[in-house]
Amino acid sequence: MRNLDQLAGPETRWLAWAEGETLLHTDLRPDNLLVTAGGTVVVVDWAWPCRGAAWVDLAFLAPAIAGAGIDPDPILADQPTTRDLDPVAVDSLLCAMVGYWATQSRLPGPPRSPGLRAYQARAAQTSLTWLKSRTGRS
Repeated sequence: MRNLDQLAGPETRWLAWAEGETLLHTDLRPDNLLVTAGGTVVVVDWAWPCRGAAWVDLAFLAPAIAGAGIDPDPILADQPTTRDLDPVAVDSLLCAMVGYWATQSRLPGPPRSPGLRAYQARAAQTSLTWLKSRTGRS
């Protein structure tokens, strides 16, 4: 709560950076990525496709990378879609993700997806931890 005012501003700015014409999945996470026997990665579960900036899907995947114990920042610094991106854009999107996951995790659980709210709570915590490390806040 002590950082809420400082987070509210950045959370609103991500949309401007996210504009673009790339087809986005917007829900990239390990369980939506399948590796074939030949080693090809196939993206599944396209429930929320939209158009936007090419960097957005990698930023959406980054909290899962952090949750696996891998620092996503060197990955973002090395990828063509994110290497020249203003870090504030990622922080802004990450801030919005934390708010989304935290809000969603507090809703009643849907009967057909009993683990969803727990997943969302973990995603909120992992995203918040990464945001804190990026911004130097506690």
